[in-house]
Amino acid sequence: MENNQFEQQNNEFEAVVEEVAPVEKKDTLGLISMICGIVGIVLMCCCPGPFPLAAVILAIVAKSKTGEMSGKAKAGLILGIIGLVLGIIGGIIGFASGFMGGLINATGASSGYYY
Repeated sequence: MENNQFEQQNNEFEAVVEEVAPVEKKDTLGLISMICGIVGIVLMCCCPGPFPLAAVILAIVAKSKTGEMSGKAKAGLILGIIGLVLGIIGGIIGFASGFMGGLINATGASSGYYY
């Protein structure tokens, strides 16, 4: 009788264990990548380089560790690439406007001073 009761309790325990949901792996690098991508887009006007670059690197490292890219890592990668492209475009525009401004001032045209 005791053996039968033990088997019944063991079967109930196994049923409870099977009902527990599997534990999801934490994607810390993907999350940090996404945060760096968001911060890089927001702070693009004052420091365009480090945050988007960190977002791209962390997304690639997260993919290499887990073997697949999570949604957070994909978001970090996309935001990082957008931040890098916009930073490069902003740098080119800033350089060109400074260069052109220097040329205009060197020739004396449109200096803004009227004597």
